[in-house]
Amino acid sequence: MASSKWDDDNPSAGLEEGFAQAFEDLGDGELEQVTIEAIREYRRQLAIAELADREWFRAQELPDLSEARREELRLAQMRTQTAHQAYRLVVSHLIDRLGFIPKVPADEKPN
Repeated sequence: MASSKWDDDNPSAGLEEGFAQAFEDLGDGELEQVTIEAIREYRRQLAIAELADREWFRAQELPDLSEARREELRLAQMRTQTAHQAYRLVVSHLIDRLGFIPKVPADEKPN
């Protein structure tokens, strides 16, 4: 079997290098904007994950719910948690790289 940088004992080994390469050409202003966008997406993913959690836990209290639907809700909960955690890692890296937590303007509401 071939070896890769992902085979290290630390599962996140190589992650920092990958992030560094992905964002190395960004200036400070661009990095701040990317960080703000990532924070917004993190918040969106968090809201989705919280909703999936509520639906999954509510499903546990419904004895008549089909096993297929229960499994569908369990998988949705797992997927949303994974997405939320992935964005948490991205935001954490970007904030570390930026050196501060940027102010995230409130989203504008359509009239």
